[in-house]
Amino acid sequence: MCAKKIGVLTLVTIMSMSILLPLVTNVMAAEVITANTTEVVAGVNTQEVAKLKENVKTLQERVAMLQADVNIKIKDKERKQNTYNELKYLLTKGSSYFMSMDLRIPTNLDAEQINQMLEGTGLVGLGDDFVRAEKEYGINALVYMALSGHESTWGNSPLAKSKNNIISYAAYDNNVEAARNFTTKGECLIEGAKLLNKDYLNPQGEHFGGGYTLLDVNKKYASDTEWSKGIALSVMDLIRKLK
Repeated sequence: MCAKKIGVLTLVTIMSMSILLPLVTNVMAAEVITANTTEVVAGVNTQEVAKLKENVKTLQERVAMLQADVNIKIKDKERKQNTYNELKYLLTKGSSYFMSMDLRIPTNLDAEQINQMLEGTGLVGLGDDFVRAEKEYGINALVYMALSGHESTWGNSPLAKSKNNIISYAAYDNNVEAARNFTTKGECLIEGAKLLNKDYLNPQGEHFGGGYTLLDVNKKYASDTEWSKGIALSVMDLIRKLK
């Protein structure tokens, strides 16, 4: 990582110098002009000196912008690599880790990474919504992806297709048809994140199960006692797809 960073910045520096050096040289030559004369010195008059200075300033600003853009790209690449390394390490801990993990811990995944993991499913394209759910409502995006996939058969369930309901929102065992209808799957994710944050991951919440893990949420969210394990296994499958 470090070697790549030095290489890019060195390239920027070389590019900057190759552009600026000839102009700076001309400006320095022109500034030999005496204070009381406008005579031509080194083939450049004072008007040309001012123009050259302005050009140098403009180029310096452009180079600074280029360097800032390169730095942003380097940091983003480092973040992605760090996230990748961390998740691949957590994969070695097995499903029990994800069943007992605090669901409020952020993944720092971005929309591009999330959509990559959802490729080939009916949930691909919802990366921005999963990122928003994590940032605004504190729902771990990886677990939320797995939960949504588990509840909607990865976007292909009848509820997902007819009501854009991909988390079984208000779909009770004895009355599935009561499930809430959403305009988009993205809307369902955001409303679901609000619900999880307010009622399931909040000690004062109506459905708080005593903690902040899948095992705790399982107590009130699903009648299937193996629900949390199924989602944990889906989390592991998603991590394996991350490149």
